[in-house]
Amino acid sequence: RYSFLSSPSIQVRGSRSEDLSALAAFLPAVLAGNWSVEALQASGYQQRVMLKDQRCIGYAEYYVVLDECHLLALAVHPDFQQQGYGRALLDVVLREAESAGCTQCLLEVRADNAAAVTLYVRAGFELHGRRTGYYPAVTPAGLAQDALLYSRVLSVV
Repeated sequence: RYSFLSSPSIQVRGSRSEDLSALAAFLPAVLAGNWSVEALQASGYQQRVMLKDQRCIGYAEYYVVLDECHLLALAVHPDFQQQGYGRALLDVVLREAESAGCTQCLLEVRADNAAAVTLYVRAGFELHGRRTGYYPAVTPAGLAQDALLYSRVLSVV
C-alpha cells in the first residue's frame, strides 16, 4: 500500500535511547503533554518510531491488555504530515496488535483534531463515545476539548 515503506530509507522499529532527544524536540509541537526525554524513558508502553534517512519523523505509543490494543499516541513530524506516513505507522501498529492476538484497537482523540479524526475514520475506526471536556485547554483563555472514543475490529493473525 505504501511503497515508501519498502524503501531502505524508511524504517519502523521500537524506540531506542538515541531516538529520545529527536522525539522530545518534535512531539510537543504536535501532541499536548509532557514529551521530555525523561518522560519518554519512563514510559512503560510499546513505542514505535518511524525513521526516514535515519531522521525520526513518526512516533506511536500503545499497550496491549488481553485482546485489546490501546493506542495512546500517534504523531508525525510537521515537515512530513499529510504524506501518508501517519497512516503507514498506524497500519504497522495495527498489524503488530493483530499478531499479538488483539481483536480490537481503542483510542481517543481530541474532537478538534480534524486531521487525526479523518485518519482514523479512513482506517476503519468507528466512533463509540465522547468524553466532554476531557482534554485541558491548550491556552489559558481556551476551552477544554472533548475526547472522541474510537474502536476498530482487528483480524487476529
